[in-house]
Amino acid sequence: MPFYAPLAEISLSQSAVLLTGFSVGAVSGIFGVGGGFLAAPALMFMGVPPMISVGTAANLVIASSFSGLLGNLRRRTVDYTLGAVLLACSATGNAAGFVLLNQLTGSGGGGIFVKLFYFLLLLAIGSAMLFESLLAGRRHGGEAAQAAGAAPAVRWAPVFRMSGKPLPLPRIAATGVAVGLLSAMLGVGGGFFVIPAMIYFIGVPAKMVVGTTAFLTFFSSLFVTATYAIGYQAVDPVTAVLLVIASAFGAPAGLAIGKRLNAERMRLLLALLILAVAANMAASLFLAPENQYLLQDG
Repeated sequence: MPFYAPLAEISLSQSAVLLTGFSVGAVSGIFGVGGGFLAAPALMFMGVPPMISVGTAANLVIASSFSGLLGNLRRRTVDYTLGAVLLACSATGNAAGFVLLNQLTGSGGGGIFVKLFYFLLLLAIGSAMLFESLLAGRRHGGEAAQAAGAAPAVRWAPVFRMSGKPLPLPRIAATGVAVGLLSAMLGVGGGFFVIPAMIYFIGVPAKMVVGTTAFLTFFSSLFVTATYAIGYQAVDPVTAVLLVIASAFGAPAGLAIGKRLNAERMRLLLALLILAVAANMAASLFLAPENQYLLQDG
């Protein structure tokens, strides 16, 4: 059954949007990531303009990260100080991302850049995760060993009380800025980026990673979504509501599936999913559309 998306100014299949929301919720439940990297490309495939796809998909990140944050608050697995530092640094990345987005939008190349940026990012992340998952079978305790030795002794490494260890401030700042830039440009929470960055690049204890990531992505996504809604008028309300409702049903199904998968298999499946989305994004970028048309004056 089709419905009219008022901001995107196109008719969309209600079943396709609900299925997208459910799938994003399931992916969030299985892998512990926000799913924004899946929702925005799916909307683009349906014909929603890239900017509106990004702004609308950002609402899902708010919903999924808030749910994850509540659970981790109960388990006391959120490092508030580390999260606040990352959030402050991500604000700098947000500002830089929106400045760049304004310049690209003004020149008329914003949509193509968003698609190309999405493709390159998904290709890089998916390839790295696939390589890591294939190597995992040859190692014993490799992830724990890497996490323990990920952050060598450096200057400017204050002790974070909840994490219980010194962490390198320059690496924290770089991670926060990168997440802010990704959030502004692509509307993603950055969980698929910040989780491995916290483990391997910063050296955050594994038990504090997911909760602190949820803290960061929730507050960062609030700001990003508000900017897209108010500054760019790029959040389609009807589509966003359908996506959020469907994702709420998909998340429990994903959690049930995730409990039956070991960590290495989950990482391999997530890598393959990201690469599949990247392949579809490449097709939309480099293949000629089925319905070609030409605009002429007069």
